Amino acid sequence: MGGRLQGGFPVTFNCFQERYMNRWQESNLCEEIALRIIRLNFGLEPEDVLPTGKGALSGELLDDPLESPPDFYVPKLNMWFEVTSSNLTSEESRGRCARHGLPAPHIFVREGKVELLKANRALSRAYFISVNWADGTVLFLPAREAARYDMVDWYEQGGRERYYAVPWREWLKPGRVRVR
Repeated sequence: MGGRLQGGFPVTFNCFQERYMNRWQESNLCEEIALRIIRLNFGLEPEDVLPTGKGALSGELLDDPLESPPDFYVPKLNMWFEVTSSNLTSEESRGRCARHGLPAPHIFVREGKVELLKANRALSRAYFISVNWADGTVLFLPAREAARYDMVDWYEQGGRERYYAVPWREWLKPGRVRVR
């Protein structure tokens, strides 16, 4: 089963990775927060923001999130938004990063999310949104900026992942985000 979503992203259906199952509810809350910030920040109505990521705003466990288009698409802006989350403060991130040879706190962006945007020629039309549970911040990063940073291998339950390590200071507060 497959097809294409508005904005050009192909959809493929794979088996959901079990390791994300326990974080699904948290992920949905992050998406709800990000959705409200997107609407407020860009003066949009509810119908202006389309949930496009598989499982976005849904409690139903679906397919592999690594194969999913970004969580939201805004046709009026021709922009995509992909939500990520963290439960570390900047200081906690600094300590964790130091153990891996990174000198400053970082927010990590999964390589597969950047590659999917590149493959669909949407890198310049997308933002990553980091919703942080530890300190309540919501930060934005133009997706094309993520690819400028070094890749790190990060070990989590269930395996190794590759991430772009983006210094915390590079992420933008919502009021500083501009779209063309």
